[in-house]
Amino acid sequence: MPKVRKYADVSLLALSVKREPPPLKLALGLDLGTSCGLSYCWFNPEAPLDPTGYPIVMGQLDLSLGRWDSPAVQPARLRQMLRGLDPDVCFFENTRHTPPDTGFPSVAAVLARAATAIEFFAALKSVITAWGTERNIPVVGIEIADIKRRATSKGNASKADVIAACNEQFGTKFGTEDYEQTGADDVADSVWCLVVGLEMIGRGLSGDPEAPPKKRVVR
Repeated sequence: MPKVRKYADVSLLALSVKREPPPLKLALGLDLGTSCGLSYCWFNPEAPLDPTGYPIVMGQLDLSLGRWDSPAVQPARLRQMLRGLDPDVCFFENTRHTPPDTGFPSVAAVLARAATAIEFFAALKSVITAWGTERNIPVVGIEIADIKRRATSKGNASKADVIAACNEQFGTKFGTEDYEQTGADDVADSVWCLVVGLEMIGRGLSGDPEAPPKKRVVR
């Protein structure tokens, strides 16, 4: 896997973004989680959109908790990241948590773990949507099946397939076997989330998925 920087200090992430002059605008794609995959690119909303033609910057945002951290730190850190990057449009993978098969004999224990994960993702989603509302910018959740279908033509593709498609399309060299250790799946998902989102803008967010991209101004 190439070196994709993982940011624990949100201010350093904001400083790493090279600002571009108008009419270019900043689009951000996120795969929400403790190791949050993020990808962004500058695009010209006054020209036909070609997401695969833009230079995409990839990284990870570390939302893991320290020993003395409150869970409230994670949404606060995400909001700080949004404020620092200040994107003009934001897309995120609309995760629907499925509890893993852990072999617990207790149904209550499984449900408790699921509830915790659901609350975590719900908190992050609420931060993004509230921030977008305050800033009056588009914030769009992209379904996982749509991300997989765009990457591989299969809505039920595996994580390894999505990573391989990212390697082929964008020249990355993410490992398809050690992604649970490297977070390559999070980064690849954020890239495809960004691509799907920009293509939606090109069609007017809710247009015909087969229609070619057209001029679409993001204000």
